[in-house]
Amino acid sequence: TPFSIVLTVLIGWSVAYGTLYAVGSPNVRPTGRTLLAGLRHVGFRPVSAARAAEGSEELERGRQYFVTLED
Repeated sequence: TPFSIVLTVLIGWSVAYGTLYAVGSPNVRPTGRTLLAGLRHVGFRPVSAARAAEGSEELERGRQYFVTLED
């Protein structure tokens, strides 16, 4: 019946979100090494990368980095 389908979906979502809350969400931010590898993959030649200070204009979408490129 439609009611049982809706109930099953709601129970599944509840269990999934409960598990996510109990275990915690994974950290999906890239490491510095991954950042440099990605830049190399698209053709840049980075030498170093440093995270910008927390006080600088932090974007809602993530962290800012200063990257030094090879000449």
